[in-house]
Amino acid sequence: MCKKLFILISLVLLLGVVGAASALEVKVDFGGAGTLDASWTQWNAVQGIKVVNDIQFVLSQSNQANGPKIRVGIGDALTMESLGSDDPAVGGVYTLKITNLPAGSYNLDTYFNNPTSYEPPWDLGGGQEVWVNGTKQAGPSPASYQETSENALVLSASFSSSGTSDLITIEWKNSALPSNWINGFILVSQGPQFTFAWAQSSGFEYVSPAELEVTLLNPAEGQTHTVDYAAGGGTATGGGVDYTLAAGTLTFNPGETSKPISIDIVNDGIDEDDETIIVELSNPSGGGAVLGNITQHTYTILDPRPKVGFEAATGNAREDTGSASVPVSLSFAALHTVTVDYSVTGGTATGGGVDYTLDPERLTFYPGQTTQWINIAVVDDGLEEGSETIEITLSNIVGGVPGSIMQHTLNLFDPSFLDLKVDLALENPLDSGTPRPATAKSDAGWTVWTPLGMGDMYMHDWRGVRDLGGTGIDVSMTAGREGTNGLKCYDMCMNNKAGGWPPSGSPVGGPIANTWYTSVDRVSFPQSNVMLALYNLPVGNYELVGYHNLWEPTSDDSRECTRNGYAHLPMPKVHVWSYQDANDFGQWLNLHYPQYAGQFWDGFKKIKNFGGPPPYSTNVVAIEEDYDVMPSATTNDDDVTKSLVKFWTDGSPLIIMYESAECETSQYRGCRAVLNAFEVKTVPSTFSPCGLSESGTIDNTTLKAFTDNWLWEGWAGTNRADFNGSGKVNFVDYALLALQWLQGCP
Repeated sequence: MCKKLFILISLVLLLGVVGAASALEVKVDFGGAGTLDASWTQWNAVQGIKVVNDIQFVLSQSNQANGPKIRVGIGDALTMESLGSDDPAVGGVYTLKITNLPAGSYNLDTYFNNPTSYEPPWDLGGGQEVWVNGTKQAGPSPASYQETSENALVLSASFSSSGTSDLITIEWKNSALPSNWINGFILVSQGPQFTFAWAQSSGFEYVSPAELEVTLLNPAEGQTHTVDYAAGGGTATGGGVDYTLAAGTLTFNPGETSKPISIDIVNDGIDEDDETIIVELSNPSGGGAVLGNITQHTYTILDPRPKVGFEAATGNAREDTGSASVPVSLSFAALHTVTVDYSVTGGTATGGGVDYTLDPERLTFYPGQTTQWINIAVVDDGLEEGSETIEITLSNIVGGVPGSIMQHTLNLFDPSFLDLKVDLALENPLDSGTPRPATAKSDAGWTVWTPLGMGDMYMHDWRGVRDLGGTGIDVSMTAGREGTNGLKCYDMCMNNKAGGWPPSGSPVGGPIANTWYTSVDRVSFPQSNVMLALYNLPVGNYELVGYHNLWEPTSDDSRECTRNGYAHLPMPKVHVWSYQDANDFGQWLNLHYPQYAGQFWDGFKKIKNFGGPPPYSTNVVAIEEDYDVMPSATTNDDDVTKSLVKFWTDGSPLIIMYESAECETSQYRGCRAVLNAFEVKTVPSTFSPCGLSESGTIDNTTLKAFTDNWLWEGWAGTNRADFNGSGKVNFVDYALLALQWLQGCP
């Protein structure tokens, strides 16, 4: 068993490497629309700098009468967008300067297509040219072409680079017409090249030898090729201390394209950090061979001790379940036994059988095991109380090293006294449901919801989640225009206008402030309303605090980057709706905004379907709603705008509707509703029509108290008809009375 595990671990680690080599190839598509395979880089700019595979490209333009732009029209993902101008002057030029290109020969294929020609034959009119270092290499082009990349006009040019310090200047011109239509290019190396198959790899200290594969690309037929190698750095010590590798030469005979560099690894048995060996290639020879794209390889000698830690810093458990389990994991399965101690080091809950029982113990991981559980006996004390916490800490690791999470806070909550805090986080990687760390609030007591598939910051459909935070509460969300809702993150940019690609950049600001849910593709009422639905709430009174913070797109015609502070009207109202209230709103839309009613009904239907089949209970009372909520634009969580609503439910599902104001600067800029996070908690029962008479039922005395004070706000003392304690008798009190009148008192 141990031998098989050893082999499996070794194979996984040696194959789990990154940076695969190929003939140097760079594929660039100008624009961001459409979906291309991962080998392509999309460059949604008309000038600037782009680095691909360590090669720097600097794009500029000249002689464009009305300025350069990305023109959008027909075609496939490559040909539908092009570099051009609204009205460029004859002789307008786009220039691409290339630096840090390894020595060798190269071929450049440039794609041309006029995406704004909507009728055949998509006439280019001739005249497209490609110049390299001041010399025309291709063109002028013929007069017409097709719209797809398979049949598009392609002009080829070739050149050589003497090394990474060389500057290659590409110019795209049109000698016949006042415009260019440049869709993208493919740059490919020519001739023999030596390269590592991978940029980095790793293996355990007891795995020897370590073999680094060197690949010969485009070998010259019938010729022998050689390349030198040597250790050139790293944290490991050579000469037999941590490894042995003498400088040497690899010889590739005709027909051979792959050779290993073998490193003898020393298993010194010392507990130490991971160490690295850097190996470099040099002095290629044979058939004009040059060094390729990956000339340096980093091999990491892994310490055989796994990291030990909690899988998460926080967790939730219901008080009424009787038990809770917290997982502790190893970073990999060890070949030896690993132990770790755990104990309670803090928290607000009381141990010793009062709120829970958990004595200090030791977890043991036998060879091959990666997960063990800390099991806690939880006491349901029958009291209505807020959440309480247990802080558990790991210590005294034997056979392993501390992981990144050595302390876990378990939140014990009474389901009859809910206190649920939810932060919306951006997904990373796509379709994983795993939150991008800087967008997820990891503080104790907070639950992170990462809506599946929204990590690309594009528009999506309704999303829902079951049993959020282990509370038994289900939650779902949609926008006023179903299909346009999604998550945005401050200072990050979409990499594809059609979605499906991870965004670029890094989150800036606190995890609540930097990520928000809104209508990505539409603004203004009613399209950019936000609806938050809650299901399975126990009977009771609740407060729900919403967090509202966002930035706008950086231009009127783009939704890719959001860095401008929100500067429009506040959200007029935060509603508390039963299904019936939402249905009434939909009927109102049918009359006043029929062009948008269909999208609302689509979203509302999904909300209802998520809550289960009919009949639908609608016993929800809005005790307090909020008005004129102005979203903030801050990076500080403490400064984020909050809204507050209060309601009562008998367990019926309900919808919190964040209403957008009505204003629009462009399709992507204008009034919006937004939600970053929310907190919903049970509040003490401060109102009930019951118990106001000796009989314990609603009788004429109670009804008279209500009618005598109907809508009167000047009551000086305790008003027996002011059921919600608002200081006035109004319609809310009437609704509460009516519910109990129909249902009776307990």
